[in-house]
Amino acid sequence: MRLSVQYLRLVYETELSFAEYLNLPPKSKIDPSKLPDVSEVTGDGKLVFQRSPQLKGPMSVFGYDYFTDKYGEERGRRLKLLNFQGLRGSGEEYAYEVLNFVDGVRNAQQIRDAVSAEYGPVPLEFVVEYLQALEIIGVIQQVRRGERRK
Repeated sequence: MRLSVQYLRLVYETELSFAEYLNLPPKSKIDPSKLPDVSEVTGDGKLVFQRSPQLKGPMSVFGYDYFTDKYGEERGRRLKLLNFQGLRGSGEEYAYEVLNFVDGVRNAQQIRDAVSAEYGPVPLEFVVEYLQALEIIGVIQQVRRGERRK
């Protein structure tokens, strides 16, 4: 949603600039005052994670799944993200991209927004729950405030 709102604001600003340039009244049906405020990131959306430097390579290869091996199949089945069906992707695709976006800079909200732009909206809580599961098995680690990415 955040990216959609930002996109709509940019469309509105672009239409205004063209209208001003051509001395025409703006015809946009977008009312920026009615768009939700998405600028503030709060709660778990502020969490930042980085990949563990000790782990290299893919999470699954030749039938082996590192996540399932370390986290457990039954526990993994309870993760909401892995069971999620989005507009353009399933839980496994969302999970793959969530980990791809972990870079020690992006927060959980930004990761959720990027994955939502790619596959369709997904609740932040699903993404955070999956990130915390990855942290439990040592794939990623939380970057504390003031720490630098290694």
